[in-house]
Amino acid sequence: MSTETCDNLTEWFKAHNGKIDPALSLQKDDRNGYHFRTSVRDLPASPDQNGTPVCECPLNLTLSYLNVKIPAPPGIRDCSNESVVSKIIDRISSQTAGYIFLVEQRLKEKQSFWWPYIDALPKEKELSTPLWFEEADLKWLLGTNMHFSVDGQNKSAVEQRSQMWRDEWKTSIDALKATGADVGGFTW
Repeated sequence: MSTETCDNLTEWFKAHNGKIDPALSLQKDDRNGYHFRTSVRDLPASPDQNGTPVCECPLNLTLSYLNVKIPAPPGIRDCSNESVVSKIIDRISSQTAGYIFLVEQRLKEKQSFWWPYIDALPKEKELSTPLWFEEADLKWLLGTNMHFSVDGQNKSAVEQRSQMWRDEWKTSIDALKATGADVGGFTW
């Protein structure tokens, strides 16, 4: 993540009533990923010793299935009128609705309210879980429950999770198509 992306996300967060202690700075590196950094000496001590709040995120900045639920809960940004996901929320799991809503917002790019946040998320090439491994990399997992089963009877953990997510994706795409939505950008 570039310094510009970190700055854009932080500015967007603060402009919409998010609170971040001035001693914190958002950073990214290969070892730690996305993180806030500070030195302990910069943070004020809590008078009651129950901890010092250093970051507060208002509900209106959160992105989830709640944004397309009808009606949206109090304090949640209501996107039910503008999102096609609200038309299929009763046909897919809440978790999947959140994923599809995120994809919809990502496709909007800078037109999305959440673009500074979405722009800061890892890109596909940066993901490092077995679901994104190439076959050559998966071979390093042979003999574990993470790769193909030894007996050929049972699916590995990676295969099970991949199948579950692909099934959820297909159900969502089929439901979106049934609404007449353009699903061209909703690729696996």
